[in-house]
Amino acid sequence: MGGIQEQNDGLISRIVYRFARKYIAGNTTASMLKVVGRLSAEHLHTTVTFLNNNVHDPAKARYNTRSYMEAARQLARLGLASDLSIRPSQIGYSFDGALFSKNLEDILGVCEGKSMKVWIEGENGLSGSDITRIYTDLQKSKYDVGIELADLPAIGSMSFGPRDCVRIWNGSKDNHGRKGDGTIIQEIAKSGASVTVSGRDLAWISSVARSAGGFKKHLIFEMPLGYNTSKMSKLTKGCKAQGVYVPYGMDWVPYVTNRIAEGNVRKIASVVLSHDRKPKKVEKDAKKKPKN
Repeated sequence: MGGIQEQNDGLISRIVYRFARKYIAGNTTASMLKVVGRLSAEHLHTTVTFLNNNVHDPAKARYNTRSYMEAARQLARLGLASDLSIRPSQIGYSFDGALFSKNLEDILGVCEGKSMKVWIEGENGLSGSDITRIYTDLQKSKYDVGIELADLPAIGSMSFGPRDCVRIWNGSKDNHGRKGDGTIIQEIAKSGASVTVSGRDLAWISSVARSAGGFKKHLIFEMPLGYNTSKMSKLTKGCKAQGVYVPYGMDWVPYVTNRIAEGNVRKIASVVLSHDRKPKKVEKDAKKKPKN
């Protein structure tokens, strides 16, 4: 019985991957570098993240750390301008503060001097205050770091300055009509902070771009890999830069579920599976019948 279940799980995983693959830059560092190279040729800045979550032991946290370090080295070797985006739990934050600090220091050390920013990314299970505390401590260091935040009303009450780098992520299509987002972002930009507006909903991005006024030219707009960057370019014309958030790695299911498909992976899998079960048309024999 277990063998059949494993086969079914494997089949569903392969089917869902057919949907998900355009949203991730493959499973390996080599595949990620290929995608980043293509995007760089299109004059799109990239932010790379490694997909390997659910870290509960030091060995896996160290593996993730080495993966980020290798990504940074290879990006620099190829002359590809890209940032890294790290979820603190990936490198030990949730179970060993000292290990987390060491792992983060090792990654930052590789990135130093390579014009490569390291973003401290928001995630489920970590509060905004946790992320802010990590970022605030890093601000005192020599490293180039940024903070990702998603709660705009809370962000509006925070203070920023010219040394700050803020990435504002909106992952929900339900928020595209939310009033005041552009005004809050404009106020952050007025402080002199570097602001990246990141999301997958073009309606929200368009709304922010319109309401940013003269500060639009100071903003960087970013979309996840797999979304329509050409439409984004039209909507954000005149901004500081356009970018793409590039995830890669074997552990892609949580990313697709939480940040792309919003829990609809099973539905997608069933649709694709039902499509695959449709009888295929019998192709006519194209060969000429032998002459009598």
